[in-house]
Amino acid sequence: MALPHTPFPATCAPLLALAGLACQLFAWWRGGLSAADTLNLPLAVGGALLMLLAAFWSWRAAAVGQHEMHRARIAAGRAFDRERAMQRAQQGSEHARQLLVSALDALPIGIAIYDPQNRQVIRNRCLAGMFPGLFTSEVSADTLESVLRRELALGFPAETVSDPDQWVRERLGARAGNAQPVLQQYTDDRWIHTYEVRTPDGFTVVARAEVTDLVRKEHLLALANENLSRQSVTDGLTGIANRRKFDQTLLTEWQRAARASTSLGLLMVDIDHFKRYNDHYGHVAGDECLRRVVHILASCVRRAGELLARYGGEEFVLLLPGADLDQA
Repeated sequence: MALPHTPFPATCAPLLALAGLACQLFAWWRGGLSAADTLNLPLAVGGALLMLLAAFWSWRAAAVGQHEMHRARIAAGRAFDRERAMQRAQQGSEHARQLLVSALDALPIGIAIYDPQNRQVIRNRCLAGMFPGLFTSEVSADTLESVLRRELALGFPAETVSDPDQWVRERLGARAGNAQPVLQQYTDDRWIHTYEVRTPDGFTVVARAEVTDLVRKEHLLALANENLSRQSVTDGLTGIANRRKFDQTLLTEWQRAARASTSLGLLMVDIDHFKRYNDHYGHVAGDECLRRVVHILASCVRRAGELLARYGGEEFVLLLPGADLDQA
């Protein structure tokens, strides 16, 4: 339990002791403690009481001092514990930050984190390597707007930007919403996929991955698929449509003519005695004969939608939408 503070200053105890001693000396000087002396006895008793009060007051002051010292030691210990806890928290925070930086630097994609005021708070080594000269040495000196303007000044985007201010405003405005992943081509024939994720506390994580090899492979695959699709409906010898393409086109044109109640012309062309010709002059001459016949028949196909196809061996077919018997 805490002791109440004394209402008198600490010098009261010595003064009371001196006053009691003075009373005792004065009574002794007057001739002892005689019962007949009405003054000596009160002086002696008063002096004793004053000395007793001085002793009590000294004890109380000492007890209060010890209590205050104990409280001061407790407060100092708590302050020391708080300081140590703060130091440990700061060390833990710094360790966590270093761990985050090391983890981000180990990633093969570029990472930048911006605070709610668009100030860059962290970026990894890969991002700086992807865009040389784009970022300053101090991370905190870069904002999203300054990065975008330097990106235009260095000529990184392959697209033509007529109004840089409008381009920057659009990029900043897109960041305020739920931005979708963006695939961008850069002037050095690189393709960068950019992702932006907004955290609940207003920070934005921007991740950039170089996908140049992937885009090129997809482009080559698309060309291969297109070439394969074209080859699947093309006759390899004559270069015109094959039987498969003819069957597909016939079905489509037949349904269209039925809906529109229009005519659909169809010519079947066969080369007579081609087997004997081929056996006599050889397959090379036979192939050349087929190509010459195709060249002549192709001159008959003039309108859009008309089709010349190789039906089989030496048989050819001409599909003429809208042509009646006389026109065919």
